[in-house]
Amino acid sequence: MSRNFYAVNGDTCIPFEAGDNKASGDDWKYVRNNSDGNVVGQNIILEDNFSVFPKKKVLYKVTVTEQSLTCSVPLIELLPYDSNGKGSNSNATRRSRPSYSSVPPQIEFKDVIGCHVMKGKDSDDKSAYFCIYHYPHKKKMLAKKSSRRRHTMTFLVNQANTYEENNVIAEHWKKIIVCLSKGLEIHNLSSWNLPQNKKYLIFVNPFSGTRKALTMYKETVAPILSEAEVCYDLVVTDYPNHARDMMTTLDLTVYKGIIIVSGDGLIFEVLNGLMMRNDWEEAVKIPIGAIPGGSGNALCCAINHAAGEPFLENWALHSAYILIKHQIVPMDLVAIDTAKRRIYSFLSISWGIMADVDIESEKYRRLGPVRFTIGGLTRIFNLRTYRGRLSFLPIDEYVPRRPQSRAKNRRPPGRSASMYEPELEDLGGNEQRRTMSSSETFSTFDDQQRKITHSDSILDDSIQAALDEQLMNLSVSLDDSKTQVEDINCNNSLKSNEFHDDSDMILESYAETVPTPLLPARDQEPPSNWVKIEDDFVMVLAAYQTHLGKDVFAAPGCKFDDGCIHLSFVRKGASRGVLFGLMSALETGAQLESPYYESVRVSAFRLEPLTPGGIIAVDGEVVDYGTIQAQILPSAARLMAIPGGN
Repeated sequence: MSRNFYAVNGDTCIPFEAGDNKASGDDWKYVRNNSDGNVVGQNIILEDNFSVFPKKKVLYKVTVTEQSLTCSVPLIELLPYDSNGKGSNSNATRRSRPSYSSVPPQIEFKDVIGCHVMKGKDSDDKSAYFCIYHYPHKKKMLAKKSSRRRHTMTFLVNQANTYEENNVIAEHWKKIIVCLSKGLEIHNLSSWNLPQNKKYLIFVNPFSGTRKALTMYKETVAPILSEAEVCYDLVVTDYPNHARDMMTTLDLTVYKGIIIVSGDGLIFEVLNGLMMRNDWEEAVKIPIGAIPGGSGNALCCAINHAAGEPFLENWALHSAYILIKHQIVPMDLVAIDTAKRRIYSFLSISWGIMADVDIESEKYRRLGPVRFTIGGLTRIFNLRTYRGRLSFLPIDEYVPRRPQSRAKNRRPPGRSASMYEPELEDLGGNEQRRTMSSSETFSTFDDQQRKITHSDSILDDSIQAALDEQLMNLSVSLDDSKTQVEDINCNNSLKSNEFHDDSDMILESYAETVPTPLLPARDQEPPSNWVKIEDDFVMVLAAYQTHLGKDVFAAPGCKFDDGCIHLSFVRKGASRGVLFGLMSALETGAQLESPYYESVRVSAFRLEPLTPGGIIAVDGEVVDYGTIQAQILPSAARLMAIPGGN
């Protein structure tokens, strides 16, 4: 790399060597260039010389291409010196080459969320400034994975003699930087302006999860939205179904999308409110964005996973970054007929241990996501099984993994033994895997209805006592947290006088406005091309997002709009050791390899519980217990996400 230095004074540019006195004085600035100063292999869009604040006397050649902004190695800095060569306050100057390690880093536009033009604090400062906000991935020392960190870089523009002229230059650079950060094409630079965006509607539920959603919004989300210059109205919800009630009558043409800072329950509210409208088919296409503010935050997990962004550290920051950089992608919904009503789901339907853990762990919700781990361990120790009839319309050929007797289950090399039983003698000979015909009914037990079976466990009471004691010792009191919500200094806000919880949501009857031709009438048997299974189940789970929580990778192959329900179930007969193994395997999606875990892609299904007294949960909310049937609605909704990042 050649090291060519130049002295610049207005339009005059002459070669300069160290010790040369032909270009001395405060009017000269010293530039170091890399050969011709161009970025190799990329088309240059903008190029100019700027100082990087606060080093006003160090000049950089700043180059913008479609992918990045780059500063060349800096110019020479002018410093005062005395006759002995030591620093002084005299008017004489000495020339010092800046450290090459001080060169600002290259800024990738894929990491940039915004750019602001600013004015100096001093009234006589004629310079203009533009500041770039970017969030590159950085890896901490000894950390296995990287996460995004906030960085800023402010450039000083003083080419002209007046602030107004310098401000025009700064605004021009801002327009180009924002355009490139959004992936927009630039055609005619002289006539191009930033696109005018409609505003967003943001819902915050201050009582969801650990009741930190509002604090997290103010400390993390709002600053990022401000840096990206996102316009929005803010609603802090006051009561259960507040968001749903607004959605039924709101003029959606005013808004570009809806952002939800809460758990999955508030997302459920918003989507069902949209589906209650007469114009539901268009209304439900308003894009939905999510920031994690609850306990489960399953949709946020799925969005971050699809974008290749972390959700174990700085979760809210990464989710806010996705909102700024999002694309609008289609998302499947599921129409569900319960015993009394029609509802619409975006996440899952669960029965058995998954529903029990989700709902029964509500009393530990102040512990955050760890409540699901505690609830899962408790329920495995005190295991329940449920008898039911499961019918479904498969997309792929259904092959049962565990026929009537236990087959030999050899553990594959490198796999955890906890998901596999020891090798058993095959009592039925060399039983071959068989394909169940679509009209065949599979039953391994008698047809008698059974009550919930509780396995004896001496650990259950002690675990319960320990958990109750832990809750009593928490530093935050329920009563102390019921304080008024302060006004938020943003675009528009509504003040909340009362907290509420997602779990308080009251499900009301929704009109059956959406056609579901795959579902039979409730008083009719499923068609002959459906698979029918009657058995005792530990769990039945229908998922249509990859994640149901941070550590529940329920459907690894799921896409937002793959047009199918991922139906999984575990039958009675799996030991506690197997269930513990499955619980651990859910963190990585390895549960699909267990012979006890059956999974099939379906277009529709019906579940008929034959055991009384159980729980059925839809998107983490309890629904009427009884026969439930569901059908996929392909690409019905719209989501703010970054697909294909993982």
